[in-house]
Amino acid sequence: TFLFDNYSEEDVIQFLEEYIVSSVGNNFYGIQLKGIRQGELTKVLFSDIYYFEAIQSRLYAYTQESAYLIKCKLYEIEDLNPIFIRINKSTVINILFVGRVRPLINSKLQVELLDGQDLEVNRKYRKNFLNYLEEY
Repeated sequence: TFLFDNYSEEDVIQFLEEYIVSSVGNNFYGIQLKGIRQGELTKVLFSDIYYFEAIQSRLYAYTQESAYLIKCKLYEIEDLNPIFIRINKSTVINILFVGRVRPLINSKLQVELLDGQDLEVNRKYRKNFLNYLEEY
């Protein structure tokens, strides 16, 4: 529940634009995670995360500036916010940072993020990814 009794309409709109990444119907989704960078616990906004990658038993969130160790499982990330979608066994991307999607051989797709990085959507996740793009 958000209480904005002591704020102007302009302040409320600014807050929502800055901190609420996504809403569906009347439901607001979370806006941040806790991550570890260089041994320090810090907050990471969903809107800053380009993608998550599971490497062995660890999960990392990548932003433009840094990588953060995240204390949850990859499958939990998919349920945090509808902007996150799995593209292969070890990667979940932020759909807001997708710049281009190109077909590859063997029914795979290549996703180019806005920072120029290329990630691969494998065949298992291809149909779900394409359906997701059509919905949003």
